[in-house]
Amino acid sequence: MVQLTKSACAPVKGVAQPGPDHPSSWPRDCISFNDSAAAAIAAMPSVRYVIISSPFGRVLHDEGQSLFVDGKVQRFSDAGRQGLVEVLQTLIDAGKVPVIIAPPPRGEFDAGRCNERQMEFRPSFFPAECSISNQPRPVTDILNTIGRQTGVTVFDPATVLCERVACRTRSGDAILYYDAGHVTEVGARYVMEALEVRRAMDLQ
Repeated sequence: MVQLTKSACAPVKGVAQPGPDHPSSWPRDCISFNDSAAAAIAAMPSVRYVIISSPFGRVLHDEGQSLFVDGKVQRFSDAGRQGLVEVLQTLIDAGKVPVIIAPPPRGEFDAGRCNERQMEFRPSFFPAECSISNQPRPVTDILNTIGRQTGVTVFDPATVLCERVACRTRSGDAILYYDAGHVTEVGARYVMEALEVRRAMDLQ
């Protein structure tokens, strides 16, 4: 297994999100990293499957933010969507099988701390079961559209974490989330096994 990631850098071609938490050079560094990562993966004969996972929201879903595209900061556009399609097509053309893992449902509170306090029988003001509300997920909808467009399979953690109105953040004694929107290592294994990602890849 080979992992190529850059924190806060969505895996799309030619697009990055500028922000006050990053130096002015960061968007260019992010774009350069993604270009080198895609090229490196395409050139690895031993790699067949490429699992792509990211929050994606800041480059795919318009919430009034700006994007860094073509060397300058611009108003939000569909450049992020186009950039993800380009990455997927590059991998497909190189004989790889990309799959996308959509971001897990996000809560309004620290689900990891909530579960820790409950399991230690400590008082807290968190929701009784530390469950996350099952809300609409526009980023996942966008990813599903891109998946249909490119023929790439999209796995949605919500399908195994959520019931009609709530999403679990713990399974027995296993804490699945370590904060409001990131799963723990145990949570990642739980989701991947429940989604049968490995089995689905073996069938392709």
